[in-house]
Amino acid sequence: MSEANDSGTRRNSSAYVTDIAEITPVCRHIAVRFRVLSMEEPRTVTSRKWGTKHLLTEAVVGDPTGTITLTLWNLDKEYVEVGGSYLLRGGRVTVYDECMQLAIGRQGEIVEAEHPVEFVDESVDMSMPFMRLAPRRKKPRTKRGRSFRGDPGREGKGYCTWKSF
Repeated sequence: MSEANDSGTRRNSSAYVTDIAEITPVCRHIAVRFRVLSMEEPRTVTSRKWGTKHLLTEAVVGDPTGTITLTLWNLDKEYVEVGGSYLLRGGRVTVYDECMQLAIGRQGEIVEAEHPVEFVDESVDMSMPFMRLAPRRKKPRTKRGRSFRGDPGREGKGYCTWKSF
């Protein structure tokens, strides 16, 4: 996958480092440079499909544009420690419980960053629910007895309403 920069030339996305504030729920195969702010204790989860047990660790990571939760499975937690700066290549974004999370893809890897991240903006949390999602449009309310299509509803036809029995 490649992206076009401002001058119109193509660049390889593995060489292009994405800022955390630019991440959207559909991002795949991205490279992110971050600093680990905190890590939770690992917990054991069971796969619904196969019934296997896995260790799951969540870490809060950030860069100068914002923070996001990084999900680490099994032995991936051994590659990172709190306060260290790392580069995630081949990362992907998952949405769990309406929150965006950063994860290591199948071909992904975490390596130590050549240039450490010194400043982290903790005011922008990309893991908050509905961050970067378009707001849902609400259907307009109608007059009593009319459906959304404009034809008479159940009350207009002489039937009882759904909630009256």
